Amino acid sequence: MKKFLLAAAVFILSAPASYASDELLNPYVSVGYVFGKTQLKQDGGKTNVYEPAANLAIGTSIAATESDLGILRVSADWTYRSLEYKDQLLGDFDVLINTFGANAYYDFKTGTIVTPYVNAMLGLTYAHLDLGPGFDKRKINLAYNMGFGVAFKINDKTDIDLGYKYGEMLNKVGGFKIKNTADVFLGLRLHF
Repeated sequence: MKKFLLAAAVFILSAPASYASDELLNPYVSVGYVFGKTQLKQDGGKTNVYEPAANLAIGTSIAATESDLGILRVSADWTYRSLEYKDQLLGDFDVLINTFGANAYYDFKTGTIVTPYVNAMLGLTYAHLDLGPGFDKRKINLAYNMGFGVAFKINDKTDIDLGYKYGEMLNKVGGFKIKNTADVFLGLRLHF
């Protein structure tokens, strides 16, 4: 099953390259800052960590999906989180989370400089938990997120992107379930 899901993720990430160049619109690169709450749940308790993260994405719109309502946009992205936390029960611990995802966005046409959107992501997360001597866990998991947002067009080449996403890993790492329960994204989308 894991091999099938990995193959599906690779296919989704490579799908934009399979379209002819006249079917792709507005290729872009996006860089952003994620203000989020990462929740680590273990039997009987949970810990919330509030630390920022960085996001980088490469994407494009697909002309064949355009309608009067909107257009489908796809991207491949990477989100990097490095969390440090002090807990009375668990002590000091560090968490490193790298998420690589294939995203689908639907941009709604408004005829203005404001473009609302909804999105979904399926990807892989590499998580490394370091809770001190004898407890160093690393694992690759499937992950997903979904959300909504709005892009503000500054000019033909630049948008400011503001969005919200909820996501989680689909498996545990060292007995911990990891969720990104309140990610607010602020980014700059550069079209070329």
